Amino acid sequence: MELSSPSRRITQEPLSPRSSTAKTAAWSLRAHGHGAKNRWRGFQPWPGAFTALDGKKLIVHRMEVADAPGAQESAWLDLLPLKLPPAESASILPGQIRIQDHRLLVACAGNTWLELVEVQLEGKKRLAAAEFLRGITLPANAWLG
Repeated sequence: MELSSPSRRITQEPLSPRSSTAKTAAWSLRAHGHGAKNRWRGFQPWPGAFTALDGKKLIVHRMEVADAPGAQESAWLDLLPLKLPPAESASILPGQIRIQDHRLLVACAGNTWLELVEVQLEGKKRLAAAEFLRGITLPANAWLG
């Protein structure tokens, strides 16, 4: 569509719901936890960030950067990024899921973790992570992506 003005011609392309922005909303966990969360925030509220769980689309509505599962709590360590012990961290890869105290945790790069607080599986309603975990059985080696 071309718009004419006395001084110049402006070309304007119609917007499509299938634009490249909608295609790139597939969310990657290969970044550090804070980087992955910031990318997720960039797609809120539209087009929404999603990933895959057992071949189905999983939309993440709320998330937080979390401490490593099993990390020891200490007042002064709260300011530092917590790391997993070397033996355990070698076996953790981005996208791996851990369930701890009714929390849905996902590994990211650099031994960082994200807590998925509110999710929606394809064809299902939006649920808090604890409710989601009550209604689904995840295998021990479940992955996102």
